[in-house]
Amino acid sequence: LKPNGKIAAVVPINIARGKATEKIRKYFLENYHIKYIVKTTKDLGFSESAQFRDILLIAEKRKPRDEDQTTIVFLKKSIREIDFNKVKEIVGSILLNIYSTEDYEMQKIPTSQLLTNKNNFMKFLRGTSVKRNEVILKFLEKIESKSKSKMINLSSEEMLEGFHASPAGLSQLVFIVNPIDESRSERNVLLTLKKIEDSYIIVEQPELNKEFEIEKDKIVPAIKTLTGIKTMNVTYSHDFLITDNFNNFQELIHLSKWKGKFDWKEVKKRMNGRATHVAISHRINIFSKNTHFVSCFSEIPFYTTHAFTIFPNKSKEESKLLCLFFNSVVGFSQILNLMKETTGQYIEFMESDLKEIKVLNFEVLSQSEKSIIEKVWNKVSSIEFPSILDQFEKRFWAREELDRTILKVLGFSNEEIDEWLPEIYDAIVEELKAISETGRTE
Repeated sequence: LKPNGKIAAVVPINIARGKATEKIRKYFLENYHIKYIVKTTKDLGFSESAQFRDILLIAEKRKPRDEDQTTIVFLKKSIREIDFNKVKEIVGSILLNIYSTEDYEMQKIPTSQLLTNKNNFMKFLRGTSVKRNEVILKFLEKIESKSKSKMINLSSEEMLEGFHASPAGLSQLVFIVNPIDESRSERNVLLTLKKIEDSYIIVEQPELNKEFEIEKDKIVPAIKTLTGIKTMNVTYSHDFLITDNFNNFQELIHLSKWKGKFDWKEVKKRMNGRATHVAISHRINIFSKNTHFVSCFSEIPFYTTHAFTIFPNKSKEESKLLCLFFNSVVGFSQILNLMKETTGQYIEFMESDLKEIKVLNFEVLSQSEKSIIEKVWNKVSSIEFPSILDQFEKRFWAREELDRTILKVLGFSNEEIDEWLPEIYDAIVEELKAISETGRTE
């Protein structure tokens, strides 16, 4: 473009965040005035048959100035329902600074805020509603102002990826799924737990219509997926990871997607240093009736797949706190605020996102605060929770008990908790329902 030239382009939404787009994002923010960002909320994107989120970005080629503003527009209607006359009407309303109509919501922010957040300005674009987004951001700002001394960022040094279960077929061959819920054995599962004996377990293979015995010294506790896990404490309901060759293994290889020779030494190598008391799943279908938590804990160290981030050096007490915090409304709101918005139906966040989440600093908590947390853990950790959406929508008692405790420790008064919880619950429920409908307009 020539100086002061204009550009309008449909680009992937991940231009707002992430290492892959870091250079182009920085260049664009420093050399262009981003005048408008338009996001669809009923469709995944502007591109025809879009499977990944994109945005319409309009900018002028010049260095941004202190007085510059960026207008962010959330379209409320599907682009398939908008004709050219409606487009002109919407544009006219935006130019007249009408902030909300039946067709869109908008907000203006200083362009300097994009520069200040140039590592990740997704928080201005997340979700499907400007108003709901503002509620969540104000809630997080309130938490930040109330509890700076009690919150700390997670560091890379304390996080690891779980057992790397690829190439295709590896997870099928080494993970035994505990069928505590029928949703846990629906797909990509070769072995399900049948019975636990003193020195061995009995597993079932439905396709072969066979049961196998596997010695207990060849298995360790594990969690393959959080699907169907209804309690935060999985000490007595975990899956298993097979660590060594066993009878009938060769029969299973032919049923799996595995190709080539199988090496049990490689399995042990991948397990090294990856036993943990707590884990958080970083890709979940948040709208599924079978999703109840984002994090789980076990008194016995366990293993996960690489779909989880683990914290292998945390004590059991600190691991309990992390599990409670990740599953609390405070942790969940941060996850919603940082999630990768690409495919709509899944909430996805990676290690780089977790480093931006602030958690309770176990080291600075008083003994009485730790006792309060231990008390709520004992009360709710083995309770079966409904789906995440139902927890918030129906005000599930254990959900409220957990959230009230965490907010209390963070310094909220009872009056503040009474004021904030209904508002943030409603915002989360409305947002989750809206996201679940994205892309379903055809």
